[in-house]
Amino acid sequence: MEGEIVLISCVYRQASEIKTDLPPSKGIATTATDMDSTESGLHESNVTESVTSSSSTLIPTVPPPTPYERRNTFRIGPLEINLFWAKVFFAFVVTAGQTGLDYSLPLWNNSTAEAGSKHSFRSVSSYFVLSFKSLSLVVIFGLGILFIRICSPRDLGAVERSYPHVLLFLVGLCDALHGVLKTVLLTESKPDDPPVHLQSILGNLTILLTISARRLFLRKRPTLKKLLCAVVVTFTPFFYFINTQNKSSGWTVPLIVAIDCLPAAMAIVLEERGVKMQDELLGRGINLLYFLFWISTYQFLCVASAFVWVDIQPASGNKNTTQGTSNIEDFGRNWWHELHLLFGAVEPAMIGALYIFLYLCIYVGSATLLRYSEGATWLAIVQSLVTPLRCLIQLIFTWNQKNFIVATVVLLVMFFACLIYNKGAPEISLKEERRRREES
Repeated sequence: MEGEIVLISCVYRQASEIKTDLPPSKGIATTATDMDSTESGLHESNVTESVTSSSSTLIPTVPPPTPYERRNTFRIGPLEINLFWAKVFFAFVVTAGQTGLDYSLPLWNNSTAEAGSKHSFRSVSSYFVLSFKSLSLVVIFGLGILFIRICSPRDLGAVERSYPHVLLFLVGLCDALHGVLKTVLLTESKPDDPPVHLQSILGNLTILLTISARRLFLRKRPTLKKLLCAVVVTFTPFFYFINTQNKSSGWTVPLIVAIDCLPAAMAIVLEERGVKMQDELLGRGINLLYFLFWISTYQFLCVASAFVWVDIQPASGNKNTTQGTSNIEDFGRNWWHELHLLFGAVEPAMIGALYIFLYLCIYVGSATLLRYSEGATWLAIVQSLVTPLRCLIQLIFTWNQKNFIVATVVLLVMFFACLIYNKGAPEISLKEERRRREES
């Protein structure tokens, strides 16, 4: 019996040696034990591959993209510019554009009043300005996207297709609300209302509302030093108002200005979130031209559909016409007549084109600053410089030495507060702060 067992084991060992020596293509039959070992090896190999593939999806093989505000250069096509000087340039574009916009609108009104003196329209209406500039941006950005689609289609791809349009709609909606409230502001203004610079000072409350909105929605807050600079920029213009205050009895306009601060702050906070989002795999964010096209489109749709009542309601409608606007037909007829009036004379067309160009500069400059600077708070601080700058320009033509000195001091204080804010330490991310506390 023992001899038989030894013989069987020797035969089994010889068969195993023959199987391993010959290549698998010879068709040598394997034993049941070998087949089991082969199947188990294949099973182990499949498990290893699945674990490796799943771990590669959990752990990215490429580093996360660098935030826009931490980059060193700003690129426009093949041209690269130092990011600091790019931010200075776009801050100047926003400030100068907003100042020029405030002065070009009265000129536009006066030019259309002279051109349409033979008609029932005395000047261009506030709602026409709001709707026409929104429509103009849709056309301009649409042509820009068409140009990119033809000449550089790689700049419009998966990031744009997968971008959430809900965020684009919310930005457009807030911009439309902001524009409608400004339209009501222009039509409700009376001679006995508080002066224009007081209205602008109240508009500086957008800074504090922006800080609160960023803390709530973006989970970011400025350092104590930056917060003090923001407070200084917000309340310094009050010294100019105290020095030049006039008696007034109307407070409807300041109330509208205060309410207008909320959609203005929400618009730039949501826009900041949108332009700073980046795809981790592609390493880039949404194309700015594509982004601006859609928010201007949603803004125009909101203005054209939901806010037509601004021009129809007797309390807030078009007060620049003698016919009035009481229904949709009158509104459409008045809008078409004002469009014909705009392009029917050289001077209104030129000033209107200048107005649209300045508005375009503000739109593009603001989006670029939001992407490459710290964010919405910095943009609100830059826009606040328009108030003392406009007052300073007015005092040059209507000379008053005392008021000129006060306005100059106010502008310098706000300017240096802006520089200190920009040079300060980076803002604090509440998400990272909470994560560090949990880890410790």
